[in-house]
Amino acid sequence: MSSAACSAVFRRRSLRWTLSVYVVAGLAALALLSAMAHARAFFAVDPLIEQWIQAVIPATLGRVLDAVSWVGFPPQVDAVIGLGILIVLTLGYRWEAACLAFAGITGAISWFGMALLVDRPRPSPDLVHVERVLGLGSYPSGHVLNLTSFFGSFFILTWLGMPPTWYRAMMQSLSALLVVCIGVARIYSGEHWPSDVLAGYLQGSVVVALTLLLYMRRPTTRTRARTLEKPAPAGSAAIRSVRKGCARRTTCPTR
Repeated sequence: MSSAACSAVFRRRSLRWTLSVYVVAGLAALALLSAMAHARAFFAVDPLIEQWIQAVIPATLGRVLDAVSWVGFPPQVDAVIGLGILIVLTLGYRWEAACLAFAGITGAISWFGMALLVDRPRPSPDLVHVERVLGLGSYPSGHVLNLTSFFGSFFILTWLGMPPTWYRAMMQSLSALLVVCIGVARIYSGEHWPSDVLAGYLQGSVVVALTLLLYMRRPTTRTRARTLEKPAPAGSAAIRSVRKGCARRTTCPTR
């Protein structure tokens, strides 16, 4: 194996190890934060941060953030995720599309399970401005978790799997914008505490890491070629030689 090939294998293994460590560390941090959120309706800093964000954001920008929040509600979010997968699939990237489907499904299922386990109440209108009074699902923020899981994976997978093009740059810019803005939008709307948003980003980033680990399990062309070129079992070459010799003769000697 050449030095370049050895270096590529080393980088791939190092990245896989780093992602695995991040998944374990992220889950541990998420477990600690979730236990604290289950014990408290909100943290002391949550109302202070939320009131400050709602006060400093102008009304014009607030309407833009409301539009971003609208994208995260079903059925809009389901349509956006489905459209993203369809675009990648249409461009011919089937494995990337499969990994994105994994990210979207895992994000949705993990949010539902965590929301049931923590069962945290949403912000009270007595403490902050609340645009819509919603029910279950304050912790973690489902909008943040779902969009981070999918569009975070979308950004990285398109960067890894697609050549640099104008449409790749456009899709990545839109993905990054949605991931960054959705957290601020959910706090501005008063429908989540900042700690809910933090948990959504943390849990979503774990889903992104899991998606990348899945993506890296696809065998490369060189790996498949090495599999096909494995040496035959001992004695098989001699057997094939005898068979070829027999095929050339009119009659093959028998024992």
